[in-house]
Amino acid sequence: MSDEIPMFCPDCGAMLDGKPICPQCGLNVKGGGTTQSTTQKPAPQPDQTYAQPRRNQQNQPTPSTQQQGPNQQQRMPQQPQEQKKQKKKKKKKSKPLISEDQEVLFEPILKSIGPYLWIINIVFAFGPWIQEMVEYFSYKKDYDPIYDPILIDWLLWTSFGVIFAFAVSWFVFKPVGEKMKKGDWEEIINDYSRFGPFQAPQILFWSIIQAVVLSFWGSSLTLVVGLILCFFSKYKEDIEWKVPEI
Repeated sequence: MSDEIPMFCPDCGAMLDGKPICPQCGLNVKGGGTTQSTTQKPAPQPDQTYAQPRRNQQNQPTPSTQQQGPNQQQRMPQQPQEQKKQKKKKKKKSKPLISEDQEVLFEPILKSIGPYLWIINIVFAFGPWIQEMVEYFSYKKDYDPIYDPILIDWLLWTSFGVIFAFAVSWFVFKPVGEKMKKGDWEEIINDYSRFGPFQAPQILFWSIIQAVVLSFWGSSLTLVVGLILCFFSKYKEDIEWKVPEI
């Protein structure tokens, strides 16, 4: 071998830059020997051929994306339609329970039954009393020392309930019925009856008391009317359930 130092190592091809010994594989290009074993494998070079398939793999669509592609293409034109449907649903507002031309729910019906409210209440009050009378006379044939006194007590209680319902109908429900006929709903609701620190519109207050004294179905009509006036009217927010402090 000549004394001239080649530009590249004849073994590994690394650039020598005028050095007699290859910095990569240790070959002594000038002396013809090696400082390291010539059988030593050169340092692994970066495999450039490996990166190319990976780039190709990234560009290639996966089976999942191939399956999703047509679905996504089908869904894309449907998105504006779905948005329009959602906007239409948002625009649709629920109709108010009370129409704008009415102050109370079922206003025409309440006006029609207003003049007869107190009479219907008395008729309903006789229902529990008649029921107790029938039970008393049907069981009177076979005297029962335990059950008969209970029947007599209930008969007396329902008789008191009829008297109580008549008084409430005359003094409370009859004036309320006349106001219902005229449509004075605000005046009806603002007419309170008090019990301790609490108060309620008269029609609801006395309907609850009558339901306790008599029975529920004996005062069902006035109780339903009172609930409608207090909770299904345009004046429900103006009701004061506590007695105002003076």
